[in-house]
Amino acid sequence: MAVTVILAAFAGFGWAKSPPETTQFEEIYQVIRANLTGLDLDQFEKEAIRGLLRRTDGSAELVRKKNPEMSLTDASRIFDETYGYLRVRNVEAGLAAAIRVGFADLHPKGELTGLMLDLRFATGRDYAAAVLAANQFVNNDRTQLVVGERHLRTAQTSNIITGPITVLVNGETSGAAEALAAVLRRNEVGLIIGSTTAAKTKVFSEFELSSGSKLRVATGEVRFDDGQAVAENGLEPDIAVRVKPDEERIFFGDAYATPKGRKSRHRLNEAELVRDLKLRLNPDAKVGKIADVPSDREVFDPVLARALDLLKGLKTIGAGR
Repeated sequence: MAVTVILAAFAGFGWAKSPPETTQFEEIYQVIRANLTGLDLDQFEKEAIRGLLRRTDGSAELVRKKNPEMSLTDASRIFDETYGYLRVRNVEAGLAAAIRVGFADLHPKGELTGLMLDLRFATGRDYAAAVLAANQFVNNDRTQLVVGERHLRTAQTSNIITGPITVLVNGETSGAAEALAAVLRRNEVGLIIGSTTAAKTKVFSEFELSSGSKLRVATGEVRFDDGQAVAENGLEPDIAVRVKPDEERIFFGDAYATPKGRKSRHRLNEAELVRDLKLRLNPDAKVGKIADVPSDREVFDPVLARALDLLKGLKTIGAGR
């Protein structure tokens, strides 16, 4: 029985340590299954399994077949003429090469003043791919992550992507995407902007079920080489930007979208950028005046707009030195 098999797998990792509670669960399950009239047994088992897995908050999941057409990156563009934007969707094998291709698509259009790496809503389980992706920006020969018994390293290389970088994250940045952001910050590559990540950097083991499916169960945390958990409570951004979840999805789909009732965001001039960067003020608090640019080209995505403001501020300070 599928539910019993899953409970047995959990029991091996401390999920069902109390025999009386396990027995009570199985007893109730069996009584309902055997006696409830009009019960659709297949649907009952599916719902029981879904409820059980949901209760683990991502620490246990049935393994689904990978979509062969799953994209690793799905957007690259230029904002305000010289600021590159690259969106990552899945941190899996091949991401490092995909980042290189995306960056090459941006670079011929002119020298970039800064790069925004968007990891919002990104996920993945391939921590080796996360380290290889980080190595596109990191010139360092060292262990970056410890996953079980594996020590995942970056290597020294002269062919890295340089310049000011911001990393965009949110509450649905999970797994290997969280690890990628954490490794970049640990190696002082850019600032993380957005909201706290999902806290799902786990080491997983897989178990074969009698049905032929596989159950993936979290058996530990992904750690840095010093033993510290990468994102046990989620990765805290360097610059927090609060956005309503429903609005964030709208912005993610279209950075120029304006949710109903939202005021235009004041675009900062160079003097304001320098002042706000030094004083760490919140530019999103300034609303009302519309800049002298077409409103349909104004970036309303608060996280992306903050990243642009930061990169512009860095450029302004650098030019003034």
